[in-house]
Amino acid sequence: MKRILFLSLFFVAYLNVNAQRTNRLDSTGNAGIGILSPTEKLEIYSYGLSNIKLTNYGDALGAVGALKFNVAGTDVGSLEMERLTGDGRPSAMKFIVRSNSALFEAMRITSNASIGVGLTNPDEMFHIRNDRPGSLYLKVQNNREDMTATAGLALTTLNGIWKLNARRASGFSISAPTVADVFFVTNEGNVGIGATDTKGYKLAVNGSGAFTRVVVKAYNNWPDFVFHKDYELPTLQQVEQYVTEHQHLPGIPSAGEVAAAGVDLGDMNQKLLQKIEEQMLYIIEMNKKVELLTNEVKDLKEKVAAKQ
Repeated sequence: MKRILFLSLFFVAYLNVNAQRTNRLDSTGNAGIGILSPTEKLEIYSYGLSNIKLTNYGDALGAVGALKFNVAGTDVGSLEMERLTGDGRPSAMKFIVRSNSALFEAMRITSNASIGVGLTNPDEMFHIRNDRPGSLYLKVQNNREDMTATAGLALTTLNGIWKLNARRASGFSISAPTVADVFFVTNEGNVGIGATDTKGYKLAVNGSGAFTRVVVKAYNNWPDFVFHKDYELPTLQQVEQYVTEHQHLPGIPSAGEVAAAGVDLGDMNQKLLQKIEEQMLYIIEMNKKVELLTNEVKDLKEKVAAKQ
């Protein structure tokens, strides 16, 4: 009996000495588990194992494990695991923070790996809800003092990567898997489709476009002035002389000018309408002359017939 008691005391002493080799509560109040020199209030050291495990042996729904944070007697936040249903063990992870007045759930990770920020029932893999007026939902920031620095998002599918990049040196772009800068917005607010250099225009398109309607509004100097009484309509002889010399209509840009600077649709429509209205005046004048000649021919025929 004495021998058994001795062996028991020896075993307890051995465990105590061995524990002191790995665990420590020092004079600073720091506690170490698996480490003899803790640098924090609680430091846990392990190799290949979890550091902390919280076990709830009850079969309750709702919160089954939590880490809580308290400042001066007031709970300011917690990280909680919640059991969702009575069947099986599906769970959700909740991140609780405190506003000026109360604790509230700021983010949740559901049992199907969806993440909700600002809501508890996310519809997608990542769902953000923000009911504050005028505030952003997502912000990606790069503070490097480098003109090549970018901040962006990548959207990956089976056929490649779609990229949204904000470039400090130039602007914002959307790139497709095989085409860079499909859509580009310069730092000045100009927009390029298929082009990064808008040449100073608000919209630049490198390629064709299809429209159901195009409206050019607030266009000045619309050519109704052609029908004013004081408008000096050039004679057909003057137009012929100009066309012979310049090989294009007066007031209309030449082929070389169009090749170099392009065409302003609003301005060109104004110029073409002016030419149409001038042609209408020529037609009206010619019609008057034709009617006059027709009447003269009719009178001559009547006089000839009277003499016969």
